[in-house]
Amino acid sequence: MKFISKKLIGFTFLGFLVYLTIDFLQKKEENFWQFNYNWEEIETVQKLGKVSLDSVQVNYLEISTDKNVSTENVHTIALGEGANKTYFNFENSYVNNQKIKFTGGFWVLNDPIKNKENVEAELINLPLKQTGELKINIITDSQLLWRGGRSFRKWLKEKNSNLYFVGDKIDLFGFPYNGEIVNTTEKTLNNRSNIPKADLYVISLGTHESQRTIQESVKNYKKLMKELQQKNNSATIFIVNAPPSLDKRRNTYNKKLNKALATIANAEQVQIIDFYKLVENNYKNLLVQDQIHYQSEAYKMLVNHINKQIHGIK
Repeated sequence: MKFISKKLIGFTFLGFLVYLTIDFLQKKEENFWQFNYNWEEIETVQKLGKVSLDSVQVNYLEISTDKNVSTENVHTIALGEGANKTYFNFENSYVNNQKIKFTGGFWVLNDPIKNKENVEAELINLPLKQTGELKINIITDSQLLWRGGRSFRKWLKEKNSNLYFVGDKIDLFGFPYNGEIVNTTEKTLNNRSNIPKADLYVISLGTHESQRTIQESVKNYKKLMKELQQKNNSATIFIVNAPPSLDKRRNTYNKKLNKALATIANAEQVQIIDFYKLVENNYKNLLVQDQIHYQSEAYKMLVNHINKQIHGIK
């Protein structure tokens, strides 16, 4: 009976270790999101001083403070001091009676901090490290900001490292964009000066358009196309059309809007991303309870489709 030599075992172990190291380095920015931040350029937005941690969970944090707090366009709270700081990225925040609830978030570096009193806290901007040569601006509403759509930019970046996101707002993961939860074409036009120059614009604004006529919406879309082309006359514009809904009135409106939007597209600069068709065969299983927004699977399908379209840009 032959025994495996210690030298062979050593080489095998070393080779396995090298493989794991290379695999880790290749995947760290995807699986360990903390590697995507520029920890040397953290900006303090507001010092809260000592706070009490009333409730701490994996995706939720509640604190008590006597400070007047504004969390507008801020998505990170730092807790503790020095090397012992922990960081919580939050999607939403609610201020009420000297209590602040941070929801829909995640702990960036550590497990959740334990509940306790007199913890130093500050609201910060945790800047994202960005690489890439293709500047992309996403103009959206709740469809690509909420529920399953909140990770849309993160997933798109993981698919395409050449993208460099620009915009006047910052999402949960640190990606810039333009828009808000209840956004419309009219609001976007009113805030058009905040839209930066980009090589690629992705517009998803159908969710809250049903309050106006199809003609009004299309007119606004045309104005927006003109505004974006003035910012960069060689930019490509993707219009993500409205997906199916179980609400019959909304679904009827979406179909009419999508048909009208198809008339303003052309083969080169303005292209329709047919979200409706992409999920049409399985949308009843992909919708969430509000019958308007979708589960993560649908937005991942949209990411894959848009990424293919990006690679097709000349």
